[in-house]
Amino acid sequence: MPYIENIPPAVIFNQLTAHADDGSNAPVMHLFESLLCAALYRVGCPEAHVLLQYQAGLLDAAEWQTTHEHVVTCTDCQRELADIDAVPTPFVSYVGVVNPAPAQAPRPSLRERLEQAGLHVIRAFLQPAIGQPALAVRGGQTRELLYRAGDYEILLSVVPPLVSEPLWQIEGHITMPMTTGAALQGAQVHLVRQGQSVFVDGIDEFGYFLLDQVNAGSYVIHIESAPEQILIEDVVIA
Repeated sequence: MPYIENIPPAVIFNQLTAHADDGSNAPVMHLFESLLCAALYRVGCPEAHVLLQYQAGLLDAAEWQTTHEHVVTCTDCQRELADIDAVPTPFVSYVGVVNPAPAQAPRPSLRERLEQAGLHVIRAFLQPAIGQPALAVRGGQTRELLYRAGDYEILLSVVPPLVSEPLWQIEGHITMPMTTGAALQGAQVHLVRQGQSVFVDGIDEFGYFLLDQVNAGSYVIHIESAPEQILIEDVVIA
């Protein structure tokens, strides 16, 4: 541990024993405590290359399940997965080496492109969970997310994968309170990743839709209808 700061262990030991009673070793103790905390922080998290292989679906079933059970309860790892997903695919090799991308203007987001096209965009905002204590969701349980987008309410149920297949399902239901019947029947729902639609479904007569075979990552859900475009941004599946 002391070698992290290039301090030999004998130096710390001599300092502590020489001033055991006069309180002058407080700075050394503070340094030691800081180093210990730094070493133990995220000690249980998977290595970066394991997260990359988890993201790409390259782990065997047993290792994938172990990593998955950790990821669903660790916000640090979820943020890393979202960061990994934000790196353009051509610049990430299969061994997890990230090469610097050439300098270029940032690509407009989906929302920016829709707004530039003159379309009416409604952003969905995540609502606080009701009746669910903190840290109540664990691996293997369906996670429910409630969004409000203008006059619409959208409930997403994220169904976890089987052990043998690291693919999620997103079951959605869109309603408009104070009205009867389904909202936006027939509208197209796109699951968008890195600006590309990877799955499409239509809203049925009851307001339901299903997004299937979803890999871990960060997504935008784009509900496309004639009068308006509804966007649910930063949907992290992990």
